[in-house]
Amino acid sequence: MLVDLVTKKRGDVFMQANEEGVLVVTGDEIAKVASALSSPVRLNILKMVAENTKVDIDALAKKLGKSKANISTQVRILEEAGLIKSTYAPGKRGVKKLCMSNIKEIRLLIEDSHIEAQMAVASPQGQASE
Repeated sequence: MLVDLVTKKRGDVFMQANEEGVLVVTGDEIAKVASALSSPVRLNILKMVAENTKVDIDALAKKLGKSKANISTQVRILEEAGLIKSTYAPGKRGVKKLCMSNIKEIRLLIEDSHIEAQMAVASPQGQASE
């Protein structure tokens, strides 16, 4: 059974995959998630986070050969799309940001009922939509 659990975090939505690691995205969230996945750097971050329990920004930056500022920006975009959740933990010098996700697979489902409803509204009266 495919279920996506959604929890609120600081006004953003964090989506969790089901027990098998499958996240099902529908409706208006498809565009937000697809946009977040459009960057190779963000895809690599998501892969690395999915393979580990928690990964900090510094480790991501070193493994991907990018600056911490760049990785932090990319992580924020993934957070806004609800694909990654972050927490803070004590570090060697101050605090460090830890990223986590239980997503192994993402399914974007375009719902037929939404499309049919939009087509019916767009069709002139008296004409059937296909």
